Amino acid sequence: MEFTKRFLPALKLKRPKFNIAFERENFSLFFETYWIQMIIVSCLSSVALGLPALVIKFAYTEGIFTFYLLALLLSIPWFLVPILFVLYYVKDMAQAKKAAIITGGVLLLTFIIWVVAIFQF
Repeated sequence: MEFTKRFLPALKLKRPKFNIAFERENFSLFFETYWIQMIIVSCLSSVALGLPALVIKFAYTEGIFTFYLLALLLSIPWFLVPILFVLYYVKDMAQAKKAAIITGGVLLLTFIIWVVAIFQF
């Protein structure tokens, strides 16, 4: 019974009734409520950006321009989903935009690291 109580807040898909601001107690409440979604979105997006990087390497070695477009199409969802996730759950629009820009920057940096790492092999 105690084990299931821990998962109940993560399974609820309702938005919180409080304003999420950059305050310590609000962040802790946010991560307690949406911890499973944050883990899935942040980890899965960072790992999944390796596939478009691999397609870029293949396009470079084979010289096929169409694969560059395929890599772009494959990377768009992995950039959009975390950014939209942040925009949806943060109520204050100014803070949501800042958080979305930071999230997009981190994902872009992750993508660049993937490309550089794959070209090293």
